[in-house]
Amino acid sequence: MSFGGGSGGGSLHTDTDVALSNPTDGQMLAFNASVQKWQNQAPPTAVDATSSTKGVVELTGDLGGTAASPQVVATHLAAALPVNQGGTGSATQNFVDLSTTQAVAGVKTFSSSPIVPTPTTATQAANKSYVDTQVSSATSSGLFYNVKGYSATGDGTTDDTTAIQNAINAANTAGGGTVYFPKGTYLCNGLVTYGNITLMGSGWGSVLHQKTAAADGTYLISVNPGSGGSSDPTTNQKGITIQNLQLLGNSTETFTQYVHLVNLNAVSDVTVQGCLFKGFRGDGLYLGSGNSGGLERHNERVRILGNTFDGANNNNRNAISIIDGSFVQILGNTFQNCTASNMPGAIDFEPNSGATYARIRDISIVGNSFLNVGGNCGVIGANLTVAQASLTTKIQNITVVGNTFNTCTSNATFFFQHAQQAGATTTPHNIVFASNTAMGGSAGYRPFEMAGVKGARLEGNTWDGFGGSASIGYTYNCADVIFQGNTVQNGAATDGALFAIIRAQRFFFENNYLDGTVGDIFKFTIDSAGASDTIWATGNRVRNGGTNWSSKNASHTLSASTNKALQNDLSGMSNTAVNTAHFAGQPILSYSRSGAGETTALAQWRTQMAASQLLTDSTTA
Repeated sequence: MSFGGGSGGGSLHTDTDVALSNPTDGQMLAFNASVQKWQNQAPPTAVDATSSTKGVVELTGDLGGTAASPQVVATHLAAALPVNQGGTGSATQNFVDLSTTQAVAGVKTFSSSPIVPTPTTATQAANKSYVDTQVSSATSSGLFYNVKGYSATGDGTTDDTTAIQNAINAANTAGGGTVYFPKGTYLCNGLVTYGNITLMGSGWGSVLHQKTAAADGTYLISVNPGSGGSSDPTTNQKGITIQNLQLLGNSTETFTQYVHLVNLNAVSDVTVQGCLFKGFRGDGLYLGSGNSGGLERHNERVRILGNTFDGANNNNRNAISIIDGSFVQILGNTFQNCTASNMPGAIDFEPNSGATYARIRDISIVGNSFLNVGGNCGVIGANLTVAQASLTTKIQNITVVGNTFNTCTSNATFFFQHAQQAGATTTPHNIVFASNTAMGGSAGYRPFEMAGVKGARLEGNTWDGFGGSASIGYTYNCADVIFQGNTVQNGAATDGALFAIIRAQRFFFENNYLDGTVGDIFKFTIDSAGASDTIWATGNRVRNGGTNWSSKNASHTLSASTNKALQNDLSGMSNTAVNTAHFAGQPILSYSRSGAGETTALAQWRTQMAASQLLTDSTTA
C-alpha cells in the first residue's frame, strides 16, 4: 500500500518507511530526516535561557543571574494554575502570559480593597463603576483573611504570633472580616482582636496553642487587654466571633490564676461557638472589667454556645469567669476536668471587690453538662461583695435550667453568696434554678448553698447522691426562697441534716420527694449565731430514711408560731413526729391529695404564697 503525494519536494513512503512501536517514558514520535522515517526519539534537550536566547520558560532578562530582575513572560504547565496562586483557574488555558491582558476565571480574594485608577474614558468609567460595586459588596459581606497568607506556618513549633496578628490587623484596617485558620497547630500568645472580626477555624484540628511559660497577665486572645476600653458600653468593641477552633493551654505547668485563653473586656455582641478550650492554666474564658485594678468596663450580649471546656487535669482556675456581664447566654456547653480545689468552680460570677459599678444581670445557663468539676464554692457559683443597696445596677435574673452535673467534687452544685442581710427592702435577685440533674457528688458535696439571697426558686431538680447539707443563710440572711417539686435521694447529709437553716426568713418547702436521706430533714443551726422565721413545709414525702423532722442548736433563735408543717408524709422516717417547739402546724402522715381535699390551712398557705407571687397556683398533685 502506498500514499500518494503531490509533485515537487514531496516523496512517497510505504508502510515499511515507518518504524513505530510504543514509545517508552521520556520519548516522543518525531520524523528522522536523515533516514526519512518516523521514529520514537528522545525529546530535544531544553535550552538554557540567556539574555538573547529563549529556553523552555520564556523570560525577559537573564536566568543565569546577569540581569537585575528577570521577568516571566509565559509558562506552560501540566495543569491549571489556581487563581489564588496567580493562575487563570481555567482547564483550557493553563498558562499566564504576563506580557498581555488575560481573562482570569474564578474569583480573586483581596487582602485589602483594590485601587482602581480614575477613569479617563466612558468605558473605563463603566468598568470602574462595576469594580466599585463588587468591592463594596465584598466589604459589606466580610473579607476573608487566611493566616497562612500572612506567613503563619501552623507547624506547632514556629512562633506564629506575628503572622496571625498581621492577618487580624489587616482585617481590622479594612473594617472587619473573617480571619481563617486552616488545620494545623499555631504556636502563639498575646493576640489582640477587634470588633467586626471573626476568628474561625475548620474545626478542632485548627489549634491555637498558647506558648509555654506564658507570663502572668498574658492571654492567648484578648479584646481590650490591660486598661483598654472605657466605662461607656457604647464605645465597646462590637460584633466579635470566635468559632470552630481549639484553644490549647498548658495546664501541666505551674498553676497560675492569671494566664487565660480568652480575655474579653468592654465587649458587646460576642459569640463564642463550637470551640474546644483545653488545658487552660487560669480561666478558659474571662469576661472582665479590664486587667488593671479599679477599672469600670461593661460586657453585654455575650453568647457562649456549644463549646467544650476541658481543664484536662483540674489544675485551673475557672472555665468561665464573669467579672462584669449583662445578657449573657451560656448554652449547650460541656465542662469537664476543670478547677483546682482552692478555686471557685466551672462558672463563677465574681465582680471586683468594692466595684459598685459592676453589672451581673440577665444571665442564662441552660442545657450544659458538668463532669468532674472541682472548686471550693460551687460548680456554678457567685461571690458578690457589694450589697444590692450600694450597686448602681442591681444583680438580677439569674437562670440555671436543664443542666446535668456528674461526679463533681466542688463544694456545691449551686453556690450563691451575696454579702448582705437580705430583708424586706432588698431588691430581689430573681434566681431560677430548675430542671437540673446532679448525680454522684463527693463527700461534702452540697445540693446548694445560698447566703444573702432574696427571691430564689429551686424547682423540679433532682439530686442523687451527695455528702453535705443544703445550706441556707451562712453568715448572710436569706429571704423568700422556694424549694418546690424536687427529688433528693441517696444523700449522706454528713452535716446532720438535709437542710441546714442558719439565717432565713420565708423559706417555702413544698411537694418534694426525699428518699434515702440520712439524718434530720431540717436543722436550725448557727455559724456564730442563727435566727429564722416563717419556715413553711407542705405536701412533702419522705421515704427510706431520715431520723427526725427537725432539730435545733440551742443558740439558734426561731419563732415556732411562724413555722408551719402541713400535710407532709413522714411515714418513711424513723421518727414520724413533728417537734411542735419548732413548727406550730401538725402534719398528716399519709393522705391522698386532690384539689377538693385540701385543708383550710393548706388553702390559706397557697393564698398567701400566690399573693406574694412566689408560687404558681397548682392545686392538684
